[in-house]
Amino acid sequence: MRAVLASWGRRFIGLCLILSSFLGASVAHAKQFLWEVSGSDAPMYLLGSVHAGKSGFYPLAKPIEDAYHRAQVLVVEADATDQRAVQAALATARYAGSDNLEQNIQAETRTLLIKQLVQSGQSLEAVRGYRPWMVGMLLMVQEFSKLGYSPEYGIDLHFLRRAKDEGKVVVELESIAQQFALLNDLSADESDAFLRQTLLSIQRAEIQPMLKQLIAAWRAGDPDKLHAVMEKSFSADKVGKSIERKLLDLRNDDMTRKIDDLLKTGKKTHLVVVGAAHLTGPAGIINQLRSKGYRVRQL
Repeated sequence: MRAVLASWGRRFIGLCLILSSFLGASVAHAKQFLWEVSGSDAPMYLLGSVHAGKSGFYPLAKPIEDAYHRAQVLVVEADATDQRAVQAALATARYAGSDNLEQNIQAETRTLLIKQLVQSGQSLEAVRGYRPWMVGMLLMVQEFSKLGYSPEYGIDLHFLRRAKDEGKVVVELESIAQQFALLNDLSADESDAFLRQTLLSIQRAEIQPMLKQLIAAWRAGDPDKLHAVMEKSFSADKVGKSIERKLLDLRNDDMTRKIDDLLKTGKKTHLVVVGAAHLTGPAGIINQLRSKGYRVRQL
């Protein structure tokens, strides 16, 4: 569990980010999950990111590589290479004092969790100090690892490292601290539901079929299909919709405002790399930019 935590600490911990897009091998002549935004002094590229991947993902498709080379500025959700920020944020995912996980989850969730931990050869003691959403993320990352996916091969981390090696300017739309604060601010019911839904998805063997659908949508460059799959990953009840609003919709609004500011004031070409789920759907960044009058063309 500690090894998983250390690895995942280098990435933004959020269900919407992990599930948002898993990149498969490129299909010849297919559209990419990449858009060009025009209508300002300099073009901008929007790339739907995958936050966990495989070494075989690289090199990426030529349109994506070309967009990176043209860009003078790389824009990401948060700089996951900032280890001080990551470690400080990770500390907030633990309970303080005598508070612990069992005091903050329902009996049903506890039963599901113990069952999953036993099946994976772990103990409740190993996760007792973490908040429910964090435990859900750790378990989800373990499931992805079984399929060969690793945060070390995430698209945004890949470009972050390249940009820093090459001296390219990096801009954050959010920050590691803000992203952890968002998850820590989930209500007790939302945090419990987050963990419970993750456990149910794992135990119902729903993860692999969902990943296959997401991969197919990514390969086809089909944002509508990817959005539909993502919608199914959130519970349709009131709590599930509240989580979706906090983790996706509200953040889409904030990121769009910041992207709009970059388009209005920037004279340089930007490559914006965000979780693909943030780009899609009626409330997604692409639709919001179009509503502001920008021309957004898929490449």
